[in-house]
Amino acid sequence: KRRDRPSGLARINQWFPRDVISLLNGAYYQARRQERTTLTTEDISVSSKLISKSRLDDLEKEYSSVFPGLNYILQKFNAKNLKNTASVVQSYLKNTLSHDSLSPPERQHLTILASELNGVSALYSIGFLGLRDTMSKTLLFCHDGRQPSKRIDDSTELIVHPCYWPALGATDSTTEDIDSEEIFDEYEVTIYSADQDQRSTIIGRTISAVSSIPVGTDGAKAFEDWCKDAITYCFSTHLTNIALHPNQSAPQRRDIVATNKGDSSVWQRIIQDYRSRQIIFEVKNFEKLGIDEFRQAHSYLGREYGNICFIICRAKDANLNQAEGAAFREFYRSQSNRMIIKLTANWLINSLSKLRSPQKHDFADKALDKLIDEYIRVYANEHLAQKSRSHGKRKK
Repeated sequence: KRRDRPSGLARINQWFPRDVISLLNGAYYQARRQERTTLTTEDISVSSKLISKSRLDDLEKEYSSVFPGLNYILQKFNAKNLKNTASVVQSYLKNTLSHDSLSPPERQHLTILASELNGVSALYSIGFLGLRDTMSKTLLFCHDGRQPSKRIDDSTELIVHPCYWPALGATDSTTEDIDSEEIFDEYEVTIYSADQDQRSTIIGRTISAVSSIPVGTDGAKAFEDWCKDAITYCFSTHLTNIALHPNQSAPQRRDIVATNKGDSSVWQRIIQDYRSRQIIFEVKNFEKLGIDEFRQAHSYLGREYGNICFIICRAKDANLNQAEGAAFREFYRSQSNRMIIKLTANWLINSLSKLRSPQKHDFADKALDKLIDEYIRVYANEHLAQKSRSHGKRKK
């Protein structure tokens, strides 16, 4: 429904009858505090700002469980950037990732939304941002969690919903170039975990993408890109500066390197036990690993890279076969107990699938911790490894 709005400060809020009553009650309260019996425009302005602030607070509370980190993004908006393009708004989200005070779930969720223009779509789906319809020239808002029906690109014009303008410090002078008659609300409100659905959609796309990547040389580049995305989503809470081929001009070209912050149990363990501040993920787009792959990974270790790295491959089974186990032990026993751990695309897919729920943001960390224990307790000891294989055959 379209609805007319008064001009001036009063136009900033949505004017259902209950809103008018609330606005006037607040204004009368302001007048009574100053022992006046008549209302002024200042009373209306103060009341409007209080209502707006309450609505903004309600938005944060309503979506805090399904949109971790929303409050940090909302802090990027003020009276000077009520209107912006999608690329600028998406940059606000990416800049938010530099906050040291982000909790692990917040950092991971914002990392997932930081790809493409997913953050903009999320802010539209909860009703904070509206977008310009190029056909009708109106500004469209949604409040029921639906994704935009119109394609969003970098130049798409966006606007903060007017009900939040006063809370962001807007005045008549800062909004005079915005025509309230252009604003159109789809305002049948049913709040649900819209952003969690979007999170699931993004992760689902990532999971399904790997099945279309051919094994072998033809799909090598695409598989590297996929692995970088998967690692970013799985470990974004504790690894930073995740880069693909950061040393292209060097003789030793490590595939993916990330900085270990050491602020969780497993990554702190990796720093303490293996002195690895820079974490290497070597990517091999084939199923079987041999001694050459372990030797190459081993050659990358030392100094800041420490004594542990990971090889990601397309094997169906995450367990080491006999040849891989022998290769692992050769370098584990050679010097400084260097640990070369095999990860598979399926292992990453399993971790990604758990990340559909923000509550399981640390699933990959816990799984990695158990995997290191398995390598130490089973594969590092040839006798135990043989015993484990024999036990598995008897169970069959």
